[in-house]
Amino acid sequence: MPVGVYLHKPHSNETKQKISATVSASMTPEKRQRIGDALRGSNAPWFVGQKIASSGHILIYKPEHLASNQNYIRRSHLVMEEILGRFLTKDEVVHHKNEINSDDRQENLELFSSMPEHSRYHAIKNGLGTHIRPKNQHIFTDAERQRSRRRS
Repeated sequence: MPVGVYLHKPHSNETKQKISATVSASMTPEKRQRIGDALRGSNAPWFVGQKIASSGHILIYKPEHLASNQNYIRRSHLVMEEILGRFLTKDEVVHHKNEINSDDRQENLELFSSMPEHSRYHAIKNGLGTHIRPKNQHIFTDAERQRSRRRS
């Protein structure tokens, strides 16, 4: 027997079947539906209107928001919209300066006009920006540099 404190003896399989039969008999489909509805979505007793995404962003329950995705929107978007006094466009990206996605303070948020601009910022910041250049600008390899030095 496992170690622990039991308030009662564990039920036998026969007793469990009797309890299950009694509950099932008293549970009409309408009653089952009412209980299920009461425990789902924003009606659930544990629902507080927000959740944390796997990316670390705080998601707020806002089904009426134009940009909501499955009834949720990132809190950072709501904060940025409040700062700007307008809705964000679908191309705009909210950046967290300290790279902590749950830190949605106004001073920690920055707005980029597009995802490529945001990606370019991170590439340059992380030292990978050498390949990001204006169109038609050639980047010389080490061999090409040595050849040009020999000629001069």
